[in-house]
Amino acid sequence: MSDKKTALVTGTTSGIGRELVKGLLARGYLVIAHGRSAEKMKAEVAEWGSDVQTVIADLSSKADVLRMADEVRAKAPKLHLVFHNAATVLKERAERNGVEMTFATNVLAPFVLNQQLEPTLRAGAPSRVIFFFGGGRNVFDADDLQSRKVPYDGWAVLASQKRLRTAGAGDRETLGRQRHLGVLHVAGAGLYRGYEASRGLVLDSRATVLPHARAGRPYPLWVATEPGLEQKAGTCFGNLLGSGWKNETRLVSKAKDPADAAKLWAMLEQLALPTSKA
Repeated sequence: MSDKKTALVTGTTSGIGRELVKGLLARGYLVIAHGRSAEKMKAEVAEWGSDVQTVIADLSSKADVLRMADEVRAKAPKLHLVFHNAATVLKERAERNGVEMTFATNVLAPFVLNQQLEPTLRAGAPSRVIFFFGGGRNVFDADDLQSRKVPYDGWAVLASQKRLRTAGAGDRETLGRQRHLGVLHVAGAGLYRGYEASRGLVLDSRATVLPHARAGRPYPLWVATEPGLEQKAGTCFGNLLGSGWKNETRLVSKAKDPADAAKLWAMLEQLALPTSKA
């Protein structure tokens, strides 16, 4: 049996996700790469080699997320790293089975995956769960978690949901309380500077995105591989403005409001129940 560490990376067929797979392979990891499109994934696997396995799932579907978790557990009895990289931006608000689709993809899916993969993460301890955090919004509206109240702005929603991921999708009670598991957040990636520079950025355009993604790769890979960093569970690292990306980022007090986090947590627990619609 291989003694290599195993990592799960979501959203790997474009941008920073693709670069994360390459970087982890170069560091000796076995990688389980997630994508939504089997056709796109097939093209990527041809470049990555034999140390990559794949899972296909639409993260806006809870049924798909649960199936994906089953597949990951079957492929990796021990899991050392989960990179919640996948994210989606919509031009107009849309729902799937009563759940706003970007919330389902960007926030609920990581929460459910963490719950389902906890046994394999414990088996691979010390393990790390990593989220991207950025977009210039340190707060969110705890009374409008699914973006119903105000005119819908996909980019503003994405930025707020990155904050939501730090408050709830990190699964603070399941993972954060375990000393051998670290829930970390990285705030510095060149790709996100690309987002800010051009709201019209085409996410799947290699010519446009890859220069930003390659520039941003060192930030999250450092958080993934720096020895002992899992002991700083709940910490956010990096700076979207450039230097200092190994520094811990302090969030404004409103961003750490326990009452707001509790509202988010209650919603995620309810939506994650087996009886909830997929």
